[in-house]
Amino acid sequence: MIEPPHERRPTQASRVSDSDDRPTLHTQASRLTYLALILPAAFVASGHTATAFLVQTVGGSNVAAMTWRVAAIVLAEGIGSAIAMGVRDVGLQAQVAIGLVGAVTLGIGLAVGPLLIASAMVLSLLDGLVLPLRSVAIQRLADDAVRARAASLASACDMALKTIALPLAGRWRGRRRFLR
Repeated sequence: MIEPPHERRPTQASRVSDSDDRPTLHTQASRLTYLALILPAAFVASGHTATAFLVQTVGGSNVAAMTWRVAAIVLAEGIGSAIAMGVRDVGLQAQVAIGLVGAVTLGIGLAVGPLLIASAMVLSLLDGLVLPLRSVAIQRLADDAVRARAASLASACDMALKTIALPLAGRWRGRRRFLR
């Protein structure tokens, strides 16, 4: 399947200077809008990854208990994705709100040890919900010429925050064990 050539719509930035006619993220929305759309979902995804890691590395669990924990986390993510299928036209405010709920959930899970498993499940549900919603929002917000670049930027932010979150989770786990 071959994509039809994109139709370039002139913007204020391209009218000022036509010397560089490569498409940029300024075609429909500002960079701040893209960041506000990308970062909350990336934060939820990294919080989900960190708490899932912590839940799976808690000592004193037998194989059956660990299997149930992992299955519950994956099921919660699937439920979040199923909810996302039924949601229509979620705006930027909803993305930010989901990010804030994720931050509060992560904070509670890390502060109150017995709630870590519940926190991991809620973050998993939010991860399953927010990532498809962000993808749809990027599809609607970005011009044809920059859609793939915007999606790649979102994926890069996800990976960067996960790369930061996992070592922090490992350090937090080691510190908690040290304090016992």
